[in-house]
Amino acid sequence: MNMRATNIQNTVGDWRSLWLGIALLGLIWLSGCGAKAPQSVVQQALNYQMTHAPAALQAIVGYPQLQETVQIKDVKVKRDQTLTLPTGLRQKLEAHQLTGTYTLTIPSPQKRRGYQRRGEPFQLTLAQVGEPKTWQLVSPLLESVPPLWATQPFLPEPPPPSVSPTPSPDPEVAGESTSPPESVAQAGL
Repeated sequence: MNMRATNIQNTVGDWRSLWLGIALLGLIWLSGCGAKAPQSVVQQALNYQMTHAPAALQAIVGYPQLQETVQIKDVKVKRDQTLTLPTGLRQKLEAHQLTGTYTLTIPSPQKRRGYQRRGEPFQLTLAQVGEPKTWQLVSPLLESVPPLWATQPFLPEPPPPSVSPTPSPDPEVAGESTSPPESVAQAGL
């Protein structure tokens, strides 16, 4: 009876070790994937791609107005695959290839109902580059063999820090004189 209880305890212990090992491997795998792009970044990347079309498309009548009014909403990332992409000789970039759907809305210039299309598919490749890390679009260079990848910033530049005038502790700079008034200096006081 005692031998049987020991075998059951060993079997339960083995299962616990197996599940603990699987959970540990899962955590290591997830932590190796890097930071995922926030939904707002994906939305801005899609908007950038939509409004920065190749020159051939920009020649379409009304394109400048379209750039100003297009709206990307309801972004849903369905797959986020981590890739290592070559960017040059012995240089690699860790990127995220995202696939999902979004809703495209183009309001009408008149008060009529605008254009809306739900469930539009997308595929983006994004990477965090530079210091401080910023999200950038990643695309293949067309004429490179083997294929090389390049990054393109798409997020708006943060405004420069504002410099507010601060009062100077030096009275000379503030317009005050540290020398005694002329009448006092002439009197020799």
